[in-house]
Amino acid sequence: MKILFIGDIVGQTGRDILKTQLKSIKKNNKIDFVIANGENSAHGSGITEKILREIIDSGVDVITSGNHIFKKKEAIDLVNKKENHLIIPANYPEKIKANRTIEKVIDGQKVVVINLMGRVFMKEGLDCPFQKIDNLLTKISYNAILWLIFMVK
Repeated sequence: MKILFIGDIVGQTGRDILKTQLKSIKKNNKIDFVIANGENSAHGSGITEKILREIIDSGVDVITSGNHIFKKKEAIDLVNKKENHLIIPANYPEKIKANRTIEKVIDGQKVVVINLMGRVFMKEGLDCPFQKIDNLLTKISYNAILWLIFMVK
C-alpha cells in the first residue's frame, strides 16, 4: 500500500495545487491513500465545511489538524460528523468532543490514522503525545505504524 502524506495545505494556493495536481500524482505514483493537514486551509487559519469538501473532492482521504483547527467556529461541528474525514489531535484535552482517530479499509487492509501534537509552545493543555499513543495502540489492531512528527518553533 502506498500512502501519501501532504503537510500543511495553506489557503487558496494550497487548495488550488491539490485540485490541479493531486489526482495525477495519485495515478502516476499508484497512491492508495492520502492524508493531508488541513488546519490552515481556510485563508491560512482554520477550515470550513466548503473547504473540507473541496479538499476531499481533490482526492484526500483524511484531513489532520492541530492548534489552528478551531479558528473557524464551524470546525466544531465538522470534527464530530459520523461520515467524517477530519480529526483533531488525539492528545487534545478530553473536554473537547471530537473525532481523534479514523479507521479506513483500503484493499482489505485496515488503516488507522491517529493525529498527535507536540506540547512545546502550546497553550492547549495537551496530554503527552507519547503516553497517548502508547495508550491508543493497546486499543486498536494494526500491522504497521507510520510516525510523522512535526516540530515548530
